[in-house]
Amino acid sequence: MEISPVEKIRLEKELENLKEELDDLQNTLDSTRADGDFRENTPYQLAKDSFTRVSSRISEVSNILENAVEITPIGGTIVPGRLLKLTYLGEANARKEIENPANEEFILLYSNSGESIVSGILSKDSDLGAFISDGREGRYFLPKGRYSLVYDIKFLGEEHFDSFLEQYPLDSREKVQSLLKGV
Repeated sequence: MEISPVEKIRLEKELENLKEELDDLQNTLDSTRADGDFRENTPYQLAKDSFTRVSSRISEVSNILENAVEITPIGGTIVPGRLLKLTYLGEANARKEIENPANEEFILLYSNSGESIVSGILSKDSDLGAFISDGREGRYFLPKGRYSLVYDIKFLGEEHFDSFLEQYPLDSREKVQSLLKGV
């Protein structure tokens, strides 16, 4: 499996979070085990199930990191795992003149799959993701009825990953999972 430097960083952070979660679950297992009969000890069963799930994901992520080949995107190519600076400039008319200006900037992760810009992912299957799949930096006019949505796309290096995490923190297992769906 090929992964980008950014995907490698994300996986390493997920692994670190999972190991902390596993330690917490082990403590929970130890304390609930003292409650006696395991057949009727719901907190113990829930902790045991979670422990199994987290252990499995640790093995999976460790295996990916051990066997993956790290690739570095070349210059102006867009590949899953690439960080993008997306600037939404507004709506443009048929003459490509911006009529409803905006200036919203996002640092996003281009991914094989994902939810939406809200979660920091720009899926290659989304309207914009598919539209920019030609892999070039620059200005894009995404047709939407009578208008086009205007975006500037710039590729960022892995040194911007901290900015990405500030915008979309990895504060829960669900967030990490949503970021890694494309891996």
